[in-house]
Amino acid sequence: MASSPTLSVALLPGAEELLRVHARELPQRDDFCGAFCGSLALAAAGVADAQVAAAHEDGRLVLTVTGTDPDRVRDAVAGFALTVRCGPATAPQTTVT
Repeated sequence: MASSPTLSVALLPGAEELLRVHARELPQRDDFCGAFCGSLALAAAGVADAQVAAAHEDGRLVLTVTGTDPDRVRDAVAGFALTVRCGPATAPQTTVT
């Protein structure tokens, strides 16, 4: 009997965290796949506090990210084929009594 071929898989850095975030956030609404994927990538990169909206412009995915530090967002998506616009971080809420 012939032996079965073996397959070896090496995950890229950050892949395990991305899979954990993906499993936690399911199910995904089909009409929000761009925002879903963008928010997963940011959460896996440690920018979980961001709010993400997505759109397509001229064949590119454009993410608008608010609620977090723009420098952290830029670092998290460096090298990806997408456009990112950062809005202001939301101000901390305070209670006045």
